[in-house]
Amino acid sequence: MAERRILEVAIKNWCFTLNNYTEAEYKDIRDYECGYLIVGEERGAEQGTPHLQGYIQLSKKMRLSTLKKKFNARAHYQIAKGSARDNYVYCTKEGRFFEKGVMQINGKAKIDLVSACKDIAEEMTNEDCLEKHGSGFVFHKRKIAEMAADLKADAIKMRRMAKCGELVLRPWQCEVLQKLEDQNDRQILFVMDPVGGNGKTTLACYMMTTMDAIRFCILLKNYANERNPNESDPDSKAKVDYIVERYLDA
Repeated sequence: MAERRILEVAIKNWCFTLNNYTEAEYKDIRDYECGYLIVGEERGAEQGTPHLQGYIQLSKKMRLSTLKKKFNARAHYQIAKGSARDNYVYCTKEGRFFEKGVMQINGKAKIDLVSACKDIAEEMTNEDCLEKHGSGFVFHKRKIAEMAADLKADAIKMRRMAKCGELVLRPWQCEVLQKLEDQNDRQILFVMDPVGGNGKTTLACYMMTTMDAIRFCILLKNYANERNPNESDPDSKAKVDYIVERYLDA
C-alpha cells in the first residue's frame, strides 16, 4: 500500500540511493536541472559498496514513475522526511559530496545574506535584488535592509575617517573643541555664523566621526518676528528658517 501511494503521489522533495553507480550516471545526476541537489559519495559499512546518497528538491512536483524516467531509473527513492537541513547533514556525513542550487527551507529559499546586504548597500534596486537572490530576498527583506543600513553607515564613517585624517582644523574650530572639553555637562555651546561656509558642518562631521558626537537639528521658524516682535520693518517680519545644530558627546 505504501509503495502504491508513493507511485501515485507527486512530490517535490525526494531522497535517493544509487548503488554501484557509474561515472556517467553520476554526471547525469549532477547535470540534472532542479531547484536544489545534494549528493554524498559513500561506501557501505559492511561490504564497502560504493553508492550515492542524495536529496533533491525538484523545480515542480513529480511522480515516482516520471522521476525514474527523467532523473535515474536504477536509484531507490523515498519521499523525503525531516527538514532540508537534516537531509543535508545526512548526505554529507562522509565528507565527499556534490551540491548545487538553492535549498528551500520550510518553503523559503536559503539566501546568501551577506551578498544581498552588500547589493542593497550599494544601491541595487529591490527588483534587481529579487531577480538575483530569488524568493529568499522577500522573506529576509527586513533583516537585509537593517544589515545593509549598518553597512552603509560603516562605509560613511570610514570615508569620514579618511577625510578627518587629512583635515587641518582652523583656529576657531580648535577653540570650539577646547571649549567643549572644558565646559561641564550642563553647558551648551552655540556657534553662530551669519555668513556661512566657514566650516561648521565640517567640524560637526569631524566630531561625529572622531568623538561619536550626536547631531540634533532644530528648525526655528519666524525667528525674525520672535526676535523683534515690535519691529515694523517688513524685512524683519519675513519668515526665516534657522537650523541650530547642537553637538553632544554620546
